[in-house]
Amino acid sequence: MLGACNATFASLHPSDKVSPVRAPVLAGAYEQGGLFVAFAMLSPNEQVEQFNVDMKSTADVTPVRMVVRNDGGSVLHIRSGQVLGRTAKGATYSAYPLEQTIRRVRRSRVGKAMASGAVTGMVVRVRSTLGAAAATAMDVDGGVATAMAVGGGAAAAGAAGRGTTLGAATARTGGGLYGAAAGADAASRQIAQELRKVNWGRRVVRPGDTERGYLFLRPNIAYEALDVLVYNVDTGETRRLSVTLN
Repeated sequence: MLGACNATFASLHPSDKVSPVRAPVLAGAYEQGGLFVAFAMLSPNEQVEQFNVDMKSTADVTPVRMVVRNDGGSVLHIRSGQVLGRTAKGATYSAYPLEQTIRRVRRSRVGKAMASGAVTGMVVRVRSTLGAAAATAMDVDGGVATAMAVGGGAAAAGAAGRGTTLGAATARTGGGLYGAAAGADAASRQIAQELRKVNWGRRVVRPGDTERGYLFLRPNIAYEALDVLVYNVDTGETRRLSVTLN
């Protein structure tokens, strides 16, 4: 097992110097009425660069980077569970809730290897240029510039520009990392800690703000589009938009 793990996982020590995470290629974008939504599907190499492991092949989830910019006048609310991956035949798969993502990763090859101590496992890396003002502009369809180069939101700022992992110290402190950590082993706590840095979850996007995070979808599915339900907090209206993937 060790041989297979060494060939698959980039087992970094927390003190190892990590280069900045590069922006993945934009897969699809939507722009209308002051709302901009963009998605990026990560290649295996980009997944290793961002998470220290190839999530799709070893962690049983497909990570999708999501960026939402609100140039309108209303407060918007988007939940990851209301984002659906859609296939060409019309089948839909909702993004996993964080707790389910944690369980899937823990039961996966990388989760078992982490529990056995064979590899460092999941280490979420973020750029040193965090925050909306530091976003890297990417021209989309000759018009909108958005921040696709940032791995996480403000919550990840303390870990800027480096790989971070729980390690033994966090395993000792325990509580509160995974639903009060009741019954959760060290590997589950590490996975929870790392995913919470970038998980989209439930986000409020205020006028003039940009939010970035990750969705985690069912792997090995050929997604043609991602459908997003957007709730307008001020008017109480909802709308579903569809973003076709390249």
